[in-house]
Amino acid sequence: MTTTATPAILTAGHSQNLITERAIKQEILDEALVYSYDSRAGLPPELQHVPDGPGFVITHFYADGRAVMQARPNNPEVGEDGKLKKYIFVKGCGSGPFITKGRLDKAKGRAKEARIALIVEGTGQGHAAASWAPEDWLVIHIPG
Repeated sequence: MTTTATPAILTAGHSQNLITERAIKQEILDEALVYSYDSRAGLPPELQHVPDGPGFVITHFYADGRAVMQARPNNPEVGEDGKLKKYIFVKGCGSGPFITKGRLDKAKGRAKEARIALIVEGTGQGHAAASWAPEDWLVIHIPG
């Protein structure tokens, strides 16, 4: 998988949700390689276990630069525990913690030096925090 930042390709509904309602800046969505999909056919092979239907994919980055994808179906299924399965990771990948890709030092293969580290719970919350944090802050998010 390529980890070069490209413009996020989102439906109008996903753009409204992520940018307007969740306060995530476009450049953070671009860095996270976020894109909308119409059906399971629009998902990479490692996410073919996601229920069929529309949604969006977001890429998370470990501090060493490794990438892992997560899908957010528009209509999540209910799990055996009775809770909605809103975010679905690639099987066996773990669940973080992750940092925003723009905060990686590619030459050193680790997170950039930071004055402050902010730890945030939640996928959307972490990306919103990264959208508004000063450049010298490292935003770490833990999905949940």
